[in-house]
Amino acid sequence: LPGEYHEIGLLLFALATANFGYRLLILGSNTPLEQIPKVLKQQPCAGIVLSGSARPSRGLLEGELPELVKNSPVPVFVGGKTAAKHQQKIEASGANCLGESISAGLRSMSQLLKTGK
Repeated sequence: LPGEYHEIGLLLFALATANFGYRLLILGSNTPLEQIPKVLKQQPCAGIVLSGSARPSRGLLEGELPELVKNSPVPVFVGGKTAAKHQQKIEASGANCLGESISAGLRSMSQLLKTGK
């Protein structure tokens, strides 16, 4: 998520998804959400996973995240402490909340991708 400079949780989740058979494109920390749809035009994918451990910046969950969901042809997932603390706002934005557990988040993401929701 924008304003996030940690990568350990996201990298651990990426490693788990790779072991589960997913191919990955990691954009790194502090990625501006408005850039992601541009990346998707060049590198199609099945879903977008965002990670957050800190308090989200003002307007992120109410403005930037819903805008990304609206402009994305694929599901958007949010995991980490931000997801655990702000589940209602994340789900209200149209994104899918993965919580803090890597294994539970991966199962949830896989199920949602299989069902196409």
